[in-house]
Amino acid sequence: MAEPQTQVIKAAKKVAKTVTKELPPVGPIVEDVMQEVIPEDVDIELDSKEVDESVKDAVKDAVKEAVQGVMTEVVERKDAGDK
Repeated sequence: MAEPQTQVIKAAKKVAKTVTKELPPVGPIVEDVMQEVIPEDVDIELDSKEVDESVKDAVKDAVKEAVQGVMTEVVERKDAGDK
């Protein structure tokens, strides 16, 4: 059986992957917001795919960190209770 920490990391990655798969594209939303807040005479190009990837990476990292933290805490509590 794998180490508890290894299992925690694997589970966190799986959750993060699932969450980001369900994440809708945000590039078009960011473009719309930028058009509302940036003056019309300012020309800014935005790569929607790049924005989507950046957001997915950030969400994936945040979810992995949060899940790992929660699961590690649970494992540590269980281990402390078993002693």
